[in-house]
Amino acid sequence: MGIVSLSSKGWSNLNDVLDAAKAGETIRFGTMSARLSDIAYLLGKAQGVDFNIVQVRGGRAVMNGVNAGDMDVGFMAGIQGKGVAAGDLVNLASAMAEPLKQTPDAPMISEFGVEYDANALFMIAGPGGMPDEARDALASAISEVVSDPESKAGALIQRAFGGALTIQGDDLAAIVAQGFDESEQLLEAVSQ
Repeated sequence: MGIVSLSSKGWSNLNDVLDAAKAGETIRFGTMSARLSDIAYLLGKAQGVDFNIVQVRGGRAVMNGVNAGDMDVGFMAGIQGKGVAAGDLVNLASAMAEPLKQTPDAPMISEFGVEYDANALFMIAGPGGMPDEARDALASAISEVVSDPESKAGALIQRAFGGALTIQGDDLAAIVAQGFDESEQLLEAVSQ
């Protein structure tokens, strides 16, 4: 998950965007969820700028908005890979708690006064009450497919995200619970 713009904007990292905003340029910031809109708001608040936050449906809509010039920057979760590799897009910052694989030198959002990150995981969930054996068997089978770069799903995940990260069982439950806790804290931070 990165904060991305067109290379033609001339920005090399998020500092350049913030400088433009502080100089009076209106920055249209594309997001794809309420959480990301809140993080964009907190980024602006921490840096003393007001972004024009535009929430759309999905990363492709953010990328399309940036490419069309309807948005200046936006959160993108892997979909920007080809554009960055081609030199058309630039990863301005990692919106995660870790560097971007494609652009490891890009600054991280935490360097700009935002204590929340936009780490995103795709989760496959089943019905409640599923027997542990069935859950574990399904999780193992799914993990095998998405981790195999020779499978259609694995190749897509490798291309878009640099490979699969599979988390299951209690470890996944802990991440989900932490997400709920952080969401409450984020809402509190945004309301101040």
